[in-house]
Amino acid sequence: MQKYFLALALATLSVLASTLMISACDDDDNSASDPISTDSTDVIIPVVVDSILSIPEAVDLGLPSGLLWASFNLGTTAPEDYGDHYAWGETETKETYDWSTYKWCEGNYDKLTKYVSQSQSSLLGNEGFYDDKITLDPADDVAHVLLGGPWRMPTIKEFEELYRNCTWTWTTQKHVNGYLVQSKTNSNSVFLSAGGTSSGYNIGSYGYYWSSSLFATFANSAHGITFHSSHVNTSYYRSREAGFFVRPVCVPQD
Repeated sequence: MQKYFLALALATLSVLASTLMISACDDDDNSASDPISTDSTDVIIPVVVDSILSIPEAVDLGLPSGLLWASFNLGTTAPEDYGDHYAWGETETKETYDWSTYKWCEGNYDKLTKYVSQSQSSLLGNEGFYDDKITLDPADDVAHVLLGGPWRMPTIKEFEELYRNCTWTWTTQKHVNGYLVQSKTNSNSVFLSAGGTSSGYNIGSYGYYWSSSLFATFANSAHGITFHSSHVNTSYYRSREAGFFVRPVCVPQD
C-alpha cells in the first residue's frame, strides 16, 4: 500500500512539473528549461528527467543570433559527461562507425545515397545520385529527432558565432578536461568536454563535435569543430561515417 501511494505521489508531481514548466525553447508540443543565469531577471527552471531522455537547459550566451545552446551533450545528463557518439546524419548509436555501417551510402564513401551535390554526383554519388542538400534534414538531425520541438544540431556558422562571441578557457571540471565557453556579454557559460572519438582516440585531450553542415568541397565529409588545450578549430571537416558528439541548440520561441 505504501508503494502504491508513493508511486501515485511521484506521478502527480511529474504531471505538475510538465504543466508548470515554461521554456525559452517552448513550442506547442515540447518544453525545455530556461538557461541558468546569475542575472536575477532570468527565470531558472530545473531540468526534467524522465525514463527516456533528459532535456537540457537552453543557455543564453548573449549571441547576436539569439541562439541558445544546450547545457550538455546529447545522450547524457551532465556537462562533464561525454554523451553518445553519432555518425553525421544518423540518429542512433552503434558499435562500429565506418562506411560499411553508414546509413547514407552503399557500403563505401563513393556510393553516397543522400547529401550529394550535382557537381560531385559522378565522383561520390551512388550511380550518379545527387540531391544538392547541404544541411541535414530534420529527420536526419539527431538532436531534433531525440529532443523534438525547436531543438536541432548547430550549423558550422553557428559554431563560428559561438567561438567569436565567447571566451574559451581550457579547464578541468569534475575531473574532465574541456573548454569552458563563457559569454562576453553576460555571465552564462557552457562546458564542452574533450571526449575524443568513438574509436577511443584522444579521450581527455581532444573534443570532436558535429555540425549539421555538409562540407561542400567533398560531399563524403561534413563540418564540425575540434579542439585541444591550445587550439580551437572551427574550420574542421571529417568523413561522415565517424562517430562524434552532438551539442544541441534551439531558437527561442515567441
